[in-house]
Amino acid sequence: MKTMKEKWTIPVQDWLKDYVDFVGNLYDLKISEVVRAYVCVGICAVFKESFGCDIPSIEEMGLPKLDPKKAGQAQIDEETFFRFLYNLLYHTRKNVEQLLPPQVKK
Repeated sequence: MKTMKEKWTIPVQDWLKDYVDFVGNLYDLKISEVVRAYVCVGICAVFKESFGCDIPSIEEMGLPKLDPKKAGQAQIDEETFFRFLYNLLYHTRKNVEQLLPPQVKK
């Protein structure tokens, strides 16, 4: 299994880099934390829609609805975000491990 210390270089378009930087600065997060969260949200969405996995909603995992009128302003505190991130990583990993073929699991 890959460790958290392994680094990848992934080219992204400017708008995506700008958005990740923006969210990271807004909530005082590392780029890797923002990217990890969004990758997991994407995996959960695909697994829920494509495979019918029983994955809690974003709100059920602890991230409250955000007000679109306040976009660009921090709307959640660090503790709330990290509690959500913990739940998100847990549910993503649990579902990924269930769907991985046995030869891929380590």
